[in-house]
Amino acid sequence: MVLAPLLGYGIYHGLFRGYPELGAGLILSTMVCPGGMNTAWTGLLEGDVPLAITLNATTLLISIVQIPYMFSLLAGSSVAVPVGSMVRTLVIIVVLPLAIGFASRWAILKRWDEKSLKSFSPNFAVISGLSAIGVVFISAALKTHALVKEPHLILVGLAGAVAYYLLAYFVSAILCRLGRIKYAQSIPLIYGTGTKNLSIAIALSLANFPNTNVVLGVIACFMIQMPLASVFYKVIPRILRKPEDLTTQRGNQ
Repeated sequence: MVLAPLLGYGIYHGLFRGYPELGAGLILSTMVCPGGMNTAWTGLLEGDVPLAITLNATTLLISIVQIPYMFSLLAGSSVAVPVGSMVRTLVIIVVLPLAIGFASRWAILKRWDEKSLKSFSPNFAVISGLSAIGVVFISAALKTHALVKEPHLILVGLAGAVAYYLLAYFVSAILCRLGRIKYAQSIPLIYGTGTKNLSIAIALSLANFPNTNVVLGVIACFMIQMPLASVFYKVIPRILRKPEDLTTQRGNQ
């Protein structure tokens, strides 16, 4: 919650001097809480899944206050930040879905049992993924006129996004090693920095900065986030020196 926005702020000053709104979108993308993919990648990399879930839930609630005020501090010179409006938007898109989720689960279990719910649960990931892609397409479509007029904007946004994610993975992995954090606990920390809930960032940008290019900075991160998460799936265990890798290396020696 501290490292990621500071990395985004540094990239903003390095690459986005002529594109303050795109830079603000990048900063906003770095501030949102980890997405559900943090838990998925943590499981795939044999990390601490309960810690990943705890981090996701805790930072989601803290973000209601953290994002508006920190965004105002770091990006206030680039765009006019409506702090009160952002808090209200976050309350709606964080608290309301949680309430609906609890209510719908209760209603489903009144009609069906836990086994039936679990049998259907794999479909939620597909629905969620398709919905996220739909949000990206709609957001990009709303900015078609800007992209047609200045097609280089998305290239600038992509360059900033690549720079952020490379730094996010390498810096957080190195800090975990220097801090002697165990492998299992390092994974959710690293992937929490590298897989953000960008749907929230898009909602915030569209609701509070409708006539700006802030959303394009978020869309660029959306396009880069998953490919680089896949690349670092192979890289991170080597940087952290996964315990079984060390055992194998000693055995070979």
